Amino acid sequence: MGGCSIDAHGTPLTDETLAAAKAADAVLLGSIGGPKWGTGAEFPDLKVEHQLIDSAAMIMVKNPTGLNGVVVTSNLFGDIISDEASVIPGSIGLLPSASLSGIPDGKSKCNGIYEPIHGSAPGISGQRIVNPIGTILSVAMLLRYSLNLHAEAKAVEDAVRAALDSGLRSKDLGGNATTKEAGDAVVRELARILSYRCFNLSRGDAVPITRLMPGSRLRASSVI
Repeated sequence: MGGCSIDAHGTPLTDETLAAAKAADAVLLGSIGGPKWGTGAEFPDLKVEHQLIDSAAMIMVKNPTGLNGVVVTSNLFGDIISDEASVIPGSIGLLPSASLSGIPDGKSKCNGIYEPIHGSAPGISGQRIVNPIGTILSVAMLLRYSLNLHAEAKAVEDAVRAALDSGLRSKDLGGNATTKEAGDAVVRELARILSYRCFNLSRGDAVPITRLMPGSRLRASSVI
């Protein structure tokens, strides 16, 4: 498959290979190609390190910062180690995720699907104890990558950080805050941050929040 198949047959996947895969009881796929098929020359400053998934999982537990950067892996392995990584900050309910159509460059908009990394958790449905922060931070990612609203994204992230720093703890973090109480706490911090930035904007000291005009009123109530 891949580059070697293109070199030999002119196509990355031949009919023979596909037929053999369909006839097999199990399939191990891999795209193989020589140096000419690599993209390393385009990014000379990018360091690449290869790890087996079991050793990567060990590094994640032993030294989480050892995997700082971009982890390129299959959907299955990525799903497993992202859940493993979620316990490092304290709970799977804290982490957002994005499936993007391209690589964000900070200038152009990038289509994406945004969601917290946790599942639907039907076992706690209706109990009002779900941590909403993963969803809120997913919205921050949407603002940054798909809407190109970097200031607004940072405001949401700062509001989450301020709420946690003030002692907000939902049940998964060892506290008693309900889903609505946690959402309201973040919204109150967001209202404070935006009001402060609008005040500074009137003095000419801050970068404007794009969609919030000076004098706008914010109601500190969540819709979660």
